[in-house]
Amino acid sequence: KLKIKKKVPIVHAEEVEEVFDAISYSKGCCVVRMIAAVLGPVDFRAGLKNYFTKHAYGNTETYDLWKAWEEVSGKPISQIMKSWTEQMGFPYVKIVSITSDEEFTTIELEQNWFLSDGSELSEEEKKKIWSIPILISTPETLTKPSLHLMHNKKALINIPKTQSSNDWILFNSGQTSFFRVLYPIDKINSLVEGIKNQIIPTQDRAGIILDSYALSKAGKMELTEVMKLIEACQYENEYTVWSGIEIVLDAIELFLSSDNNDNDKNNNNKLSESFSNFVIRLITRTFLGIGWKEKQEDGHLDK
Repeated sequence: KLKIKKKVPIVHAEEVEEVFDAISYSKGCCVVRMIAAVLGPVDFRAGLKNYFTKHAYGNTETYDLWKAWEEVSGKPISQIMKSWTEQMGFPYVKIVSITSDEEFTTIELEQNWFLSDGSELSEEEKKKIWSIPILISTPETLTKPSLHLMHNKKALINIPKTQSSNDWILFNSGQTSFFRVLYPIDKINSLVEGIKNQIIPTQDRAGIILDSYALSKAGKMELTEVMKLIEACQYENEYTVWSGIEIVLDAIELFLSSDNNDNDKNNNNKLSESFSNFVIRLITRTFLGIGWKEKQEDGHLDK
């Protein structure tokens, strides 16, 4: 569990180097990327241009940049950014229910603070709220996802009904927003098909797997559901997705081989053998396609 103080006052210029660490830069770039997705490239650049022009050779405060983006876009950038820069951590969004009528699909969402070790939240911590930009896509809207802003603990969102009730619905499409997604089991089964046929984009396939594993570690999802998603990747050719799979498989292998599991060695050996066989089945096709030797036509992600 990581609880880091969020906003630090700077009195002297040299104090900047003391407070900017890996967390500051990592979270900072993620939040800026999220806002860029909300604004779109035109408004994002226009807001920056106005900000630099207005404050050239002068001093600024944090909110001056939010205001510049707000003025060119008409979107509540200050409200969104305040929730990310003035409190620690980030949320996960649970898809509580999905129902459909003849025209629309209604989705009930709930947000909570994500703690990687699954610690119970205090009553006060349960009240933490982020303004979350959520991009949602389906097989019909994959190239043009819809943007929804979640400002409260719970939200109801309407999207056009998909052609089939079995079609997947992708939350955080493009992986541009800074939150994890907890899918219900029936929608995980739909995602499996989208991952297997690779209609779901590369970054989203990787994001789904990494989110699912993180939520499994936190006790929010069964590991069997994570393995189901990974198993769908046996035809995967993209390095980005395999990089995410490697993180998960390495962690599971470490767990199976750890000293903490020595109470039943026979059972552990069987689990390890089953896991090894699973990994072999998973990687065989990709390994045979790529091989050990570098080919002239290999791109930098294949080498």
